[in-house]
Amino acid sequence: MDAWCGEAGQALWVSKAINPCYYETVSTGVLLIFGAALAIMQNTSSKSWHSNHSSKTGATGRETAFLLSCSCLFLIHATYTVISWVALPELPFHTAQHAALALLWLIVANCCLKASKCGHAPMRWLRPLLVLAIILYFYSVYSNMMLYLGTKLFPASYMKSLIWACMMAFAFSSLLLVLEVQQVSEAAASCTAVVQQ
Repeated sequence: MDAWCGEAGQALWVSKAINPCYYETVSTGVLLIFGAALAIMQNTSSKSWHSNHSSKTGATGRETAFLLSCSCLFLIHATYTVISWVALPELPFHTAQHAALALLWLIVANCCLKASKCGHAPMRWLRPLLVLAIILYFYSVYSNMMLYLGTKLFPASYMKSLIWACMMAFAFSSLLLVLEVQQVSEAAASCTAVVQQ
């Protein structure tokens, strides 16, 4: 565990926040496993939707916005994967967190693409993942702020940019949730209209 946590140490609490090694390892693992399971359910649901509904394809404006938000989240985490790999080799858990989250947002974007190709299937299976991501990004803003103010674990300039990146990730994941809720509502309304005809 010493090699994995590096300078973060073994203490559970660091500067009024959960040790970043433990928090980032557990939260990322949970998000990735949860995300993979929900992606499988979402893709199965999209195929089922496609077999029962029209075969319209092509991304709608809402799906395009969803893909762009996922792309932004991927780029944020891919950038921090490279930066932390180069600048913070003594904190491998941090590099692994960003690499795993970049992968997660690629998986979510892939779900959106499949839903788009399957007659604009609703992406309702992604909602729990998005809610969890919002909660974890919100805590990450708090945790990084506490680490910035109370420790020298990360370089100050890196922490400032990471706090901003977490706030952007929180905003993008919130936007994804809004888009997902609207898309599911629209899909339900179109089903109701078809049934009434």
